[in-house]
Amino acid sequence: MHRATVACHLRRAICDAQKQLARVHRARDDAGMPNPESIADLVQWFQWIGAILGILGAWWVASQTTRARYWGFACFTMSNIVLIAAFLCMSAWPLLAMQAIFLITSLRGMMTNRLACEARVVPQHS
Repeated sequence: MHRATVACHLRRAICDAQKQLARVHRARDDAGMPNPESIADLVQWFQWIGAILGILGAWWVASQTTRARYWGFACFTMSNIVLIAAFLCMSAWPLLAMQAIFLITSLRGMMTNRLACEARVVPQHS
């Protein structure tokens, strides 16, 4: 086959693929479905929010006060939930399983600190 003929077929195939992709995007827009680019952007935002909440949680969990540790575990819990949503969209099953276990430990930490806060004895002044 001649080079010009191959190039012509290749250009036609690329053009047809671009037209097909444009039809798919129009159909998705008409159906109200988000385009893959917007889903990827949303997942990236979820990852950033989860990371920031995790860093705040780590800072507060290292605190000396029970109340600050409670809020640290609350940040960890929110981070876990946001990252579970992100990993679910990415089909990252091992990371999703890890975040699910972290969610359980974060909830346990919240409960433990809440109970410790409630069990604190307030000194009686005589």
